[in-house]
Amino acid sequence: MTTALAMPGYLDATAILIGALTGGLYATRKGLDPTGVLLVAFSTGVGGGLIRDVLLQSGIPVLLLNPLFQLYAALGAVIAFFFGRFAVKLTPAYEALDTFMIGGWVLLAVTKAEQIGLGPIPMIFVATIAAVGGGLIRDILCHDPPELMRPGLFYGIAAFGAATTYTTLDFAGAPTIVAQIAALAAAVILRVTSIHYGITSPTPYDVSEVILRKLGIGIRGSDPEQAGTEKTKWPAS
Repeated sequence: MTTALAMPGYLDATAILIGALTGGLYATRKGLDPTGVLLVAFSTGVGGGLIRDVLLQSGIPVLLLNPLFQLYAALGAVIAFFFGRFAVKLTPAYEALDTFMIGGWVLLAVTKAEQIGLGPIPMIFVATIAAVGGGLIRDILCHDPPELMRPGLFYGIAAFGAATTYTTLDFAGAPTIVAQIAALAAAVILRVTSIHYGITSPTPYDVSEVILRKLGIGIRGSDPEQAGTEKTKWPAS
């Protein structure tokens, strides 16, 4: 029998509450009304798990079956709407908890994906989306460019790293508990390192010109558009 790390049930509730609280605070800064704050808080708190369950087609999403999860999400929205100034003072505490929960959400999703027989790449995809889905929905609802897709401190990368770590070790035959602990550690290390040293995700860097030069193929003109509009000189007949 394979030993696995049991995720405490209260972590689900805590993650939903913290997610809803951060989403609610984000909505209040946007000046949304109570309905808007409630919607954004709910989406941030439970959005990742909802996307996970829809992708896996594993029946009715857990959110709809567990009234306590709905209550925790609503509580986060209420705190953000009525006690926003006090809640902001606790930002370091729930950001620290949120950092730990990146790996927690990844493990919950990757375990479900593995149970229904998905391969390694779909497992990584589902787990990463589950960990960042709440924030993605929040940004879309608030008409902001998704933070997940912009250069910044590691969050999506931390989730991807955790999912990849677990999947790699699991398919390599490592004990489940080892893979789980390693995934949690990978998420925390990537996120904390990014915050401590100010390391951000990179922007696109075009290396085509460098590679062509290494191959001895010259590129006329430094401006690609200008290079493409130069007139062709035909040899005299």
